[in-house]
Amino acid sequence: MTHYCRRNNAYLARAQHLQTLHGDSMKQWQRLVLYALTDALAHNHLLVGTLAAYLQRQDLDADLLTPLSAVPGPRPLHHP
Repeated sequence: MTHYCRRNNAYLARAQHLQTLHGDSMKQWQRLVLYALTDALAHNHLLVGTLAAYLQRQDLDADLLTPLSAVPGPRPLHHP
């Protein structure tokens, strides 16, 4: 999980830093920032999934896990 947190922070820092590199070209800066933020979002989803799997194995109540896992409705999560 630490890996995903660090990668997320790196992507967000990169998105912020890109302005200093491409401040003269707004379109280039916007394009690169969107790529960096998309990468951060993907790693955020991996972090949430990893956390949900860990908590599921710790027998956390399924009602608490459902919002984390983006499973619609009150379906319980089952152990594999």
